[in-house]
Amino acid sequence: MEHATGPNVIIVVGALLLAIFAAMVLGEDAPYVALVLASLLLFHNAVARFIPAIGLVVPGAVLAGIMLVPDWQMPMPAAVWLAMTIAVFTSVGVHVLADKRPVLSRRAVPVVVLGWVVISIVTLGLRTGMDEAVWPDLPIFGVLLWPIVAVLALGVVLRWKIVTANSPRQAAAKIIRYVALWQPLIAASWCAGIGAWTAAIVFALLGIIGLLLVGGYRELAGMSGPAVRWR
Repeated sequence: MEHATGPNVIIVVGALLLAIFAAMVLGEDAPYVALVLASLLLFHNAVARFIPAIGLVVPGAVLAGIMLVPDWQMPMPAAVWLAMTIAVFTSVGVHVLADKRPVLSRRAVPVVVLGWVVISIVTLGLRTGMDEAVWPDLPIFGVLLWPIVAVLALGVVLRWKIVTANSPRQAAAKIIRYVALWQPLIAASWCAGIGAWTAAIVFALLGIIGLLLVGGYRELAGMSGPAVRWR
C-alpha cells in the first residue's frame, strides 16, 4: 500500500491541476468554480460518504457544479436542476438497493430531502440573484416536452432493469450504468427543446453509441470473456 500511495497522489494532484488549467480557458470565473468542486469532492471522500444523509446529496451538487463550470450564469438552470435531481435520486436508490453501509435511516431521509431543496434553491436562485429570469424567453411546454420524454424513457428502462435483475445489488449496478449512459440523451432532449437540432443529433448519436457499446455488450455478449466494467 505504501508503494501505491505515491503514484495515486501524483495522479490526483495532476488531475486537479489539469482541471484548473482547463477551466482557465472557459473564463475568469471557471477556475474558482472548479476549485469549489475540488473542495466539495475532497469533503465527500473524506467525510460525507460516511454519512448517508450528506453523502447522498453531494454527488448531485458536484454534477450541478460541473455543468456550471463553463458558465455559472447559464440561462437554463432548469437543465442543471434536472441533472442534479437525477443524480440525487440515483445515489439514494443505489444506496438502498445495494444495501450499503451505513444504512440510510428514517431520520436521515428528511436531511437528504432538505439537502436537495437547498441545492435546488441555489441552482435556480443564481439567476434571480443577478436579477435575471429563471426561465429564458422560450415556450415552457415546447422546451420541456423532450426532456420529459427522455426522463420517462429512462424511468421505463430502469424499471425494466430492476425487475429483470438477479439481485438488488445487480439492480443497483444497472441503475448506475444506465443513468450514466442516459446523460447524452437528456442533453440531446434539452437541445431539441430549444431548437438546437444539430447539437441534439450529436448528443443523441453519442448516447446511442454508448448504450450499444457498453450496455449492449455487457447485457448480450458478456459470456465471451470477462464482462465489461462500468465506472
